[in-house]
Amino acid sequence: MTGPGGRLLFAAVIAVAAAGLIRYNRSREDKRQPLRLRGYAYTSVLGLQMLPFYLVFRFLLSSAFDRALNWQGAFMEAMMIAAHVAVFDAVMLLLLPLLRRRISAAVCAALWFLPNVLHLRLLPYTSNGPLFLLRMSERTARTAALVWLAGFAAVMLWRTAEHLRFRRRLIRGAVPVPKQVSALWRASLAQLGEDRVRGLVVTPVIASPLTAGLFSHVMALPDRAYTEEELRLIFLHELVHVQRRDSGKKFFMTFFTALCWFDPLVWIAMRRAGEDTELGCDETVLQGTDAETRRKYADLLLKTAGDGRGFTTCLSASASGLRYRLRQVMAPGKKAAGAVVAAVLVFALVLSYGVWCPTVEQGRLGDRYFTGADPVSFRSITVSDRDTGAVSQGSCADEAALREYLAGLPLYLSAGSLPLHGDCVTVTCRFGSGRTAILTLCRNAILINEIEKTNSRGAWYHGVGLDLDYVMSLIKT
Repeated sequence: MTGPGGRLLFAAVIAVAAAGLIRYNRSREDKRQPLRLRGYAYTSVLGLQMLPFYLVFRFLLSSAFDRALNWQGAFMEAMMIAAHVAVFDAVMLLLLPLLRRRISAAVCAALWFLPNVLHLRLLPYTSNGPLFLLRMSERTARTAALVWLAGFAAVMLWRTAEHLRFRRRLIRGAVPVPKQVSALWRASLAQLGEDRVRGLVVTPVIASPLTAGLFSHVMALPDRAYTEEELRLIFLHELVHVQRRDSGKKFFMTFFTALCWFDPLVWIAMRRAGEDTELGCDETVLQGTDAETRRKYADLLLKTAGDGRGFTTCLSASASGLRYRLRQVMAPGKKAAGAVVAAVLVFALVLSYGVWCPTVEQGRLGDRYFTGADPVSFRSITVSDRDTGAVSQGSCADEAALREYLAGLPLYLSAGSLPLHGDCVTVTCRFGSGRTAILTLCRNAILINEIEKTNSRGAWYHGVGLDLDYVMSLIKT
């Protein structure tokens, strides 16, 4: 289904799926079952951290197969997503005090990662195209792309280098844990069915217990004494992080920050996301526990305030949000599952994506195809209705008039493909030089497909309203 109906249906399906799976995860948590689920994570609802890989794949694919779209298409796609993420994070910051009071901490943490749904790139086929265009010249686009890319690379390299440097320091100063601690650790791993943590060490370079690693994990304890119950709480906390893949979420936060490095609100939002991730972990660890256990857990947080650098998860990363965190530990209160909130936000994200689109000026259609040095003839013309499927063949009644009109249309390259709805005219152009181009003219876009070029299809805005009625008046069906 295409058009507004298809877009609404697609957004509703994704929203209902998110709500259903979040409610399912919450029901398992209420029964103290989630820790036995491999890969358990609220954000697994819509695919963990797929958006970074999608954008990299998009850039590599366009670079390899379509030179016309290599940097322009990837840059515009990144700008659309960055703007969407920035707006979403601003809304989340406004709603956060209310959300923290009303819904589960684990779901509140998951909400920050909902823009990950933007990797579901079925959207171009279920929308009407953008309502707003940001038109720029190729020179402006190139300058903006270079500035944005420099900032993106700087943030990613800085955070990655910080992680690698911290991990190297962590490993260099590490020593094996005592046998009794190791036995307790192995018992915790067996109880939770977890085998992705490769080791447990003690190191003097940290002040708080933490787990480092994106794919294989190493847990580290500071060089200090803990009671057996404190160790059980520490191990449970860190293993919840591992099963929720929170180190990967740290990388995802870094990616979002780099993507929107120019927006200070995103930097603030990602810090809040880290806080909510810890709050969600506390909530799961303390599910069903008594007041005494909560008091001991609060004491443990007070004693272990430290620094969680790089892509690590830390029992008590900093003192900045400690007051709120301690209050939640001691008096959490009953909160809703948050499935409805997640569904509403997912629906809004999916429905609003693509409302605006950057476009890069590409001159006029005549500059590319209808030059006097390369004569053209219109070999076949098809008139179709993309909504009903009706198709009829036609011929051109006035080739000179059609050629002149098409040559004057301005072109703007868009990010990704555009949906074509309603009446469309497809014209096969055969040029004197031997090349063939198929132009699909719709009211919102011109789609160009050059037969001789592999994967050359691209969507082109025409900047001014295409007078499709005039085009059709030049065609006999």
